[in-house]
Amino acid sequence: MESKPLVIWQAKPCPEWCVARHSDADHPEDRTHYGTDHEVTMSQQRAHDMLGGRWTLPVVRAFLAQHHREIGPRIELGNDGKAWFDLTLDEAEELTGGLSQLIAQGRRR
Repeated sequence: MESKPLVIWQAKPCPEWCVARHSDADHPEDRTHYGTDHEVTMSQQRAHDMLGGRWTLPVVRAFLAQHHREIGPRIELGNDGKAWFDLTLDEAEELTGGLSQLIAQGRRR
């Protein structure tokens, strides 16, 4: 994969998972690498009104993020911008293990 050209504030290239469009004019707080969103529509939640009077189900999103001065990525997990959690990779792995156990228990009935 061809790397993106460096902008003035970058000391090294973007991580391979970064899909952000960086610019020389990025504010220091906005100098963050972002990965692709992974989304799940929450079918058991109450629908809510979005702009335009359309009822929609909430969506949980997860993606990688890393500010250019951080030593490693984190996973951001949230619900339509209302509640966000920053998880280390180890925390996300632990949560994944717990969810996998709950899924297995629930499917055994």
